[in-house]
Amino acid sequence: MFEFLNKNKNKANPRTQVVEFDYSRESDILQKINKVAFKTRDLAEATKIISDILAKYYNLDYCSIFLYNAGRLNLCYTNAQNEYKEGIEEFVNNIYHEKFFTGEDIDAYILKSEDVLQYKTAEDRKIVHMIFIPLILEQVLGGLLIENTSNKLEDLEYEFFQVVIDNITVILQNLLYFKQIIDSSNMDGLTKIYNRYYLNLHLKKQIQIFTEKTGVFSIVMFDIDHFKVFNDTYGHLHGDKVLMAVAQYVKKNIREIDTVYRYGGEEFIIHIPNLTSDMAFKQIEAIREGISKMKLYTDTGILTNVTVSFGITEFPKMSNEMNGLIGLADKALYKAKEQGRNQVVVYEQSRNDSGRSEQL
Repeated sequence: MFEFLNKNKNKANPRTQVVEFDYSRESDILQKINKVAFKTRDLAEATKIISDILAKYYNLDYCSIFLYNAGRLNLCYTNAQNEYKEGIEEFVNNIYHEKFFTGEDIDAYILKSEDVLQYKTAEDRKIVHMIFIPLILEQVLGGLLIENTSNKLEDLEYEFFQVVIDNITVILQNLLYFKQIIDSSNMDGLTKIYNRYYLNLHLKKQIQIFTEKTGVFSIVMFDIDHFKVFNDTYGHLHGDKVLMAVAQYVKKNIREIDTVYRYGGEEFIIHIPNLTSDMAFKQIEAIREGISKMKLYTDTGILTNVTVSFGITEFPKMSNEMNGLIGLADKALYKAKEQGRNQVVVYEQSRNDSGRSEQL
């Protein structure tokens, strides 16, 4: 059973309190949630469907689902507006690391008040009731955040909602397992990321999904600056080492629902669901900076510095076709190269059909 606990009884918000639930709900929500496993094998789509079901069934204003990767809860889907996504993700990670590593046996964290709650983005959205629940099955898989502008979350029935959460957790685990199986059969042999064959299949499917769900995603194209120099100066074996290092760094520093593919040679593509190009820019800029600090040595001990250039475009704002998206991301990448390399450029439509350079 959930042991709901509120530990944020601060003086600024004295009416914040522990909440108890005592309602019953029809079990058909379980059927709707469990059908998700048969509707899709895609994590981004599955989390959106589950979130929509919860929001509709429990009359929720906001519902957000996170997946856990490399010590962080990454926002997979939320029905909140784009401008709040970054703040919501930051808030949830603060909760998770501050409230669930204390040694106390708690399953969820609740804030409730007659006034607007005092956390990032809550005031703008007029949130008065919040519940955060980690999704755990032997290990942490993710988390669920539900928020309301009224205290109607009291309609949640205590024990039944635990059953709902357990089912969602199992579904996410199965989808993660399926993703691992797909990973192993569609990998580029050298870089150990997805190959171009899978890019064609997966990206077409994502366009179909996000068209039906009226969603947004970003496409990033990047390549290694002056890559030919690595091969010509230090040999192809070192060139392969550079390719592997860059590909694995990107793979480890994107979200669980993001996908990186080897497009060809030293060119790569990243699919970033649920983020606009401006939001993706922040994520990619951090990756660019990290790669520029990598230290790669040749077999003879020579230090070789690596930098990467990136171009970003957005679906469906700039294009709703795969070739169109890749082409526009390529134009933005070309602009990054033209302006000196080692930078990120977001494509924007203009009279001269060029990209826009961000201030780095």
